Amino acid sequence: MQATTFYFEDILNSMADPVRVIDAKGIVVYQNAAMTNIAGNIIGHKCFELFCGNQRCEHCICRNQAEFCEGVEKQVQVGERIYSVKAARIQEEPRKMVEVYRDITEELRNRALLEAQNAKNQADLAFARKIQKGILPCDGNYGDLVSLSSLYEPAELLGGDIFDIIPIDADHFGVYIADVSGHGVTSSMITLFVRQAIKGSTEVLKDPCKTLEMLYSKYEELGISDDKYITVLYGVYDRQRHLMRFSNAGHNCLPIHIDQQGHVREINTKGLPICTFFEDIPCSEVVVPMGAGHRLILYTDGISEARDAEGTLYGDRILSLVDQYKWAPLKVLCEAVDLDRHTYAGEKKEDDLALLAMEILS
Repeated sequence: MQATTFYFEDILNSMADPVRVIDAKGIVVYQNAAMTNIAGNIIGHKCFELFCGNQRCEHCICRNQAEFCEGVEKQVQVGERIYSVKAARIQEEPRKMVEVYRDITEELRNRALLEAQNAKNQADLAFARKIQKGILPCDGNYGDLVSLSSLYEPAELLGGDIFDIIPIDADHFGVYIADVSGHGVTSSMITLFVRQAIKGSTEVLKDPCKTLEMLYSKYEELGISDDKYITVLYGVYDRQRHLMRFSNAGHNCLPIHIDQQGHVREINTKGLPICTFFEDIPCSEVVVPMGAGHRLILYTDGISEARDAEGTLYGDRILSLVDQYKWAPLKVLCEAVDLDRHTYAGEKKEDDLALLAMEILS
């Protein structure tokens, strides 16, 4: 037995973690060198004197372990260091317990730093989300030209979809919807670029092709990698000529037009997305007769590419729904699309989604 005890003490003394052995009366009967370094010589002292003062601590891990209780681990502070303490029976001497102290001071400090940084990141993202939603146009009338209602739901806290309406003069307004590849922080930053680039190009806003060519030129200057791209549909309404001119840079969700007689159709306008992969984007223009009472629905593929439980795309379902609600208030139409999409695909969103419904007033 004595040889076994010496062998056992040799093992404990070689451990880097502080270790002490406590008998059935709660007296420290052995400590290794690491324990001596942090606590001095505590052999013969009551076990609780190291960190509990003059009385046994309420959560005595030795007693809990001896009674086969759960949760036989605790944190204690010795000096300026914090230790995680675990206890176990000594098989050769079951009336004695061994306690092992693991220094977790740096671990706790690092965890606190990570939690603080994460909290800051979440606050920053929440603020960015507020800014991103704040730059979207509000529902309502814009002068006497157009009324609109909208829907916007990012897949993450920040999204890569954006739309806007731009009053140009008394007889013209511009409108666009854009979808940046991906979602999250990177894509949301590019949406801000899209907004500022278009709003800042007042000299070309009446010309859809020139507006998209300008956007392409400015995008090239950013030096963004080939894996990012933007799809944009831009239109300009002309009240005097009773028409709307569209140009498309790769936006695959074609605009839906509802005329005064209630005819619902897609406007077939195509083009290449804005990215660094192409040296140029050939641009064409589609002219659609449009005037008071006409409606226009713009949306992104977060709606059309939503999938049901079997993986089937939502697709052209939106055309039938728009036809069903074509005379409803714009807000009701948007809510109907939102509800139908959620019913079809559930709460999970794999992509950002945006929808802009507008009616020409004059």
